[in-house]
Amino acid sequence: MARDIALHHRCLRATLKEFHGYEIATEGDSFKCAFHTPEDAIQWAISVQMDLLCAPWSEQIEDGGWGAFGDTSKWGDPSKLADLSRQGDRRVARRPSHLLRMAAECGGKKRKKVLFNVASAADSIYSKNFCAQMPYATVFHASSGSTLPVFRGLRVRIGIHTGTADVVGTHENTKRVTYGGQVMATAKAISDVPAGGQIVASAETIAAIGSMHTLEQQVRELLCGWSTTGREEEQQPAAVSIVHMGSHLLSRVAAPEPMKPRSIAVAMRDSQNDTSVRDGISDRAWATVEERLSQGSVSEGVVPSALEKAQDLVSIVPFALRSRSVCFPPLDTVQQLTPGFWAAPAREGVTIVFTLVENWTQLKLHAQTNTSFRHVLDATREQLNLLVRAALLPTRGYEVEGEDGCFVLAFHSAEEAVGFAVLLQQTLRLADCWIPELLAMPGCEPLRDDEGQLVAVGPRIKVGMCTADAQVAQPSMRTGRAEYFGWLMNHAARVAAT
Repeated sequence: MARDIALHHRCLRATLKEFHGYEIATEGDSFKCAFHTPEDAIQWAISVQMDLLCAPWSEQIEDGGWGAFGDTSKWGDPSKLADLSRQGDRRVARRPSHLLRMAAECGGKKRKKVLFNVASAADSIYSKNFCAQMPYATVFHASSGSTLPVFRGLRVRIGIHTGTADVVGTHENTKRVTYGGQVMATAKAISDVPAGGQIVASAETIAAIGSMHTLEQQVRELLCGWSTTGREEEQQPAAVSIVHMGSHLLSRVAAPEPMKPRSIAVAMRDSQNDTSVRDGISDRAWATVEERLSQGSVSEGVVPSALEKAQDLVSIVPFALRSRSVCFPPLDTVQQLTPGFWAAPAREGVTIVFTLVENWTQLKLHAQTNTSFRHVLDATREQLNLLVRAALLPTRGYEVEGEDGCFVLAFHSAEEAVGFAVLLQQTLRLADCWIPELLAMPGCEPLRDDEGQLVAVGPRIKVGMCTADAQVAQPSMRTGRAEYFGWLMNHAARVAAT
């Protein structure tokens, strides 16, 4: 085992210099590393996974320890690929088009030097037996003509986070530079999330990437000569994919309560008893709202608070190892709050919803000329985002994108979309979280009917929706979130704008 641990360390250190990485410290078999850019960190992570695949592991550890451990529930299970290959999996059916497009050959580009003898790794008894039994779970190396299992040897999980360190110092004993603060705490929490052989990064890391196209070209060069086997070999795919895995709670540590969280949750519950609203929608749509609320998806103060401290996570999938993504179990977090790409509505019969804030442009113009109103607008934006996202949870909605108080959302059915719209409007009407200065602005003032009943207060949100088949549903290369294309997108936006 000591020899295998030494091999593990060699794999992690071999390309650190190439990708401008810095080894901060080791703790047992774990490494803490720092990189100048997220692109360098991602390339290093992919390089490490490929080197681990080819290392000369001892016979006892070549299966990663699968046979030695009783509980493999948190392991990537390649047997899941058998059902996929026989039946056709939704993930395969919805494989992103940008993963299948024709791309430039690596041609004369310099290939990454292979750290170990690939042919020797492919010639082991374990590799031969695995590839014979599960040919759909293999990786092909063109230069050596070798086929390897998609999992081989020690399985290393890698977590990546990007931010600014609050503390930079020097370790008293090792004299190595150290980093501290929230960025390190978050990086540590994310590193505990993946399964062995998986790369998971924060949304902050993906947002800090300067050019996804450049990164894709860099990874293509890095993996030149590697490919999957058995499917679609006539096409040169994109080299890497970013797949949204949803928003997760990484820690049970309490966070500061957001502004008036109780009023939000109470407003959601009170919407169940509003007969004037119930009269306006079908029983089926209303049943959707009641069912979700009765399941306890929304509880006082919990949902808004949880959403504020949730972390968006993405999986980084090099195409040569794409089969692994089907094998992995759910991410090992405290709780998943919002769905990821694989749970997003399929393109068939999807309902797209646009939400637009009325008079939002006028509010922003007022903030530009009135500096004291800027903090009011910032707080309003945060609260609107919180309200929309909280209303998504009990109605199975998926956030496609959100910017500046406006959202594009997707739902599995029109009934759930209507349920979301009702829940959101009632939450807006009953919430008492708005700053007084905002309520003095046109379009935000309290509005009452002839009988004195409160009809609206605070910002008004217009909701438009359309149900149809999207032409394409795929993860965005920029964010990894599901994105939809087709005429229904324009139609839903026009409905919301009316």
